[in-house]
Amino acid sequence: MLDLFRSRDTTMRYVLIVLLSLVALSMVITLIPTFGSGMMSSGRQDEVIADVCGDQVTRRMVAQVIQQQMRDRQFAPAMAEFMIPQIVNQFVGELATSCAARELKLSASDSEAAQYIQRTMPMLFQDGQFVGAEVYQSYLANMNTTIPEFEKRIRQQILLEKLQRVAFDGIVVTPKEVEAEFAKKGQKARIDVIKYDAQDYKKGINPTRADLEKYLKESQAQFQVPAKNTVALIVVDADKLGENIPVSEAQVNQLYDQNKERYRQEEKVRASHILIKAQETASKEDKAKAKAKAEEVLAKLKAGADFADMAKKNSEDSSNASKGGDLDWFERNRMVKPFEDAAYKLKQGELSGLVETVFGYHIIKSTGKQEARIKPLAEVKDELVSDFRKQQLFDRMPGLADQAQAELARAPGQAQAIAAKLGLVYAKAEKLAPGDPYPVVGSSSELGAAIASLQKGGVTPVVQTSDNKLIAAVLEDVLPARPAELADVEAKVRDGYIAKAATQAADQAAKTFEARLQANGGDFRKTAAELNLKVIDSGDFERGGQIKDVGPAGYFGEQPFINPVGTNVAIFRVGPMPYSWRIASRTQADMSKLEAERELLVGSLREKKLRERREMFEEGVVSHLKSSGKITVKEDQIKRLAQSYQNRG
Repeated sequence: MLDLFRSRDTTMRYVLIVLLSLVALSMVITLIPTFGSGMMSSGRQDEVIADVCGDQVTRRMVAQVIQQQMRDRQFAPAMAEFMIPQIVNQFVGELATSCAARELKLSASDSEAAQYIQRTMPMLFQDGQFVGAEVYQSYLANMNTTIPEFEKRIRQQILLEKLQRVAFDGIVVTPKEVEAEFAKKGQKARIDVIKYDAQDYKKGINPTRADLEKYLKESQAQFQVPAKNTVALIVVDADKLGENIPVSEAQVNQLYDQNKERYRQEEKVRASHILIKAQETASKEDKAKAKAKAEEVLAKLKAGADFADMAKKNSEDSSNASKGGDLDWFERNRMVKPFEDAAYKLKQGELSGLVETVFGYHIIKSTGKQEARIKPLAEVKDELVSDFRKQQLFDRMPGLADQAQAELARAPGQAQAIAAKLGLVYAKAEKLAPGDPYPVVGSSSELGAAIASLQKGGVTPVVQTSDNKLIAAVLEDVLPARPAELADVEAKVRDGYIAKAATQAADQAAKTFEARLQANGGDFRKTAAELNLKVIDSGDFERGGQIKDVGPAGYFGEQPFINPVGTNVAIFRVGPMPYSWRIASRTQADMSKLEAERELLVGSLREKKLRERREMFEEGVVSHLKSSGKITVKEDQIKRLAQSYQNRG
C-alpha cells in the first residue's frame, strides 16, 4: 500500500509520467552524491557530452537513465553502442525543442505554472487550498528532485505545449483514412509455415580435430587472444586510510553533542491494513457495495479472524496484500490524512473501524509505535567515527594522490616502495585483458581508459573511480595481442563450427524443399510430408499479431495480406533463419463494425500524425540549431561512455 497512497506519491508519479512525457528523461535525473565533492572538484567535474543553447547533457544524466533502464531490464550492455547515442539524442531533441520555444519568445508565467500544477496534481490541494511548502517539498524529495528543479520542468512543459499548439494545430483525419485504417487493422491472414531452425540440425555434428583446426584458420579474425597488461597500482582508499586516524572517546562525545539534531527521529507507527477500493469517482452504488464488503470483513475481524489471513484474501491493495497488509513503519505526512489520523490514534495491537479515503475503505491494525527520539550514542558511534575520518581525509586525499603520481612518474619501477612510504595501498595486476577487474579497485572503465592510452612504462594521471578511490598506475609490461591457438579457444571454436555447420544444414534443407516443391507443382503440404518437415498452421492473425512457435507476424511483412491466396514462398529469411511458407487463406475486415471503432481510430490516427509531425519538427529544430552552432555533441565521449558499458557486459 505504501506505493499506492503514501502521501499519494504514486498517484503523483503517474501524473508526472504523463505531464512530463516530453521531458521524461530530464525528470529521472538525480544528483549523484560524490564522496568529498568539494575536495575533489578540480579537473573532475561531471563530463559534458552535449550542449544545446547553453543547456548541458552530462555523462551523469545519461548514466542515471541507463541505471533506471537496467533496473527495468530495458538496457543490454552489449547494445550500448546503439542505445546510448539514442538516449543522448533524446536529451538533445528535448532541449532543442525547449530552446526553440524560447526563441519564439514563448514564456510561462507564475500563475500559469501554479494553475498547471493544481490541474495536474490535485492531491497537492485539499478543498482547493495548497497543502503547504513542507508537504510539497516532501512529495518532491521522494522523487529525488527539488522545488526549483520541478517547477523549472513544469515551466518547460508549459512552453513545449504552447509550441505544440503553434506547430501542430490543424491535424485532420479524413473519413477515407479512417476506413482504410479499419480495413487494414481488421484484415486477417492464415499461413502454413516451415521453420528451419539451426538448433534442430546440430544433433549429430561431431567435428574432428582437423575440422576444428581448419575452421580456426578460416575464422582466425574471430579468435584473437587480446593484449594483456601488467599494471602496478597505488590506491588512495578512504576506508583504508581512515583506519589509521585515531578518534578518542572525548572526540566522539563532542561530535555526538554537536550533531544530535542529525540523529533526531520523528514519531512513527507501523500498521497493516485491508483496503476495499472505492475511488472518489465511483458511483454511489459502487461505493455502497464496497462499504458493505468492508463492514463484513471488519465484523469477521472483531469476531476473532486473523488479520493477516483476511488481508491476503480480501485486501485490494496488491502491493502488500500478500504480506498480510503490512505497511512497515511510516512517519507523519507520509499517508493521506484520514488514514494517518486513524493510524496514529490507535494503540499498538488495536483495530480501527472503517476509515474512508480517496482510495476506498480501510481497516487498520496498529502493529508498532515509536515515540520521537534522538538516537543514543551507542547506536550512531560507528557512523560518527566513519564520517569524522572521512572529513579528515577531504583535504589529504588529493594531495596524497598527486604526490604518489608525481613520484611514480619519476620512478615507475618503485610503485610498491612509494605506496609504503605514503601509507597507501599497493596492488599489482598480472596479465589483465581489457575489461578484467583490477585488484583492490575492481572493474573501472575510468582506470581502463587511462591505462589503454599508455605505452609500456607510462604512468596514468590520477584517476577517480566511481566509488571515490584515487589511483595512479604504471603500465609495467604488455603482452601483445596474437592469433589464438586451438588450445586457447577450443570450446569456442567447436561451438562456432557446429553453429556454422547447423546453419548450412538448415539452408540446404530449405533449398531441398524449394526444388521438391517445384517438382510437385507447388503442393506445399505434400512436399513437406515427403521430406518429413513439420508444417506450422499459423491460425488467423492480424498484422500486429503473434504466430505460435514462430514469432511476430511482422516477420513476414505485408506479403500475407496483399499476395494472392495460395502463393508459395519457398525460402524466406528472418535474420539468418530460413522459412518456407504459403498463404492458406485471408479474411477481410467486417466494415459493418466500423462505426463502433470510428472514434478510437480517429484518435489513434491523429496521435500517429502528431507523433510523425513532432518527430519531423524536432529533427528540423535540431538540424537548424546545429547549423547555427547552438548544438555541440561530443561523439568521442559518447563512444567512450558506450565502451565502458560494453566492457561491463
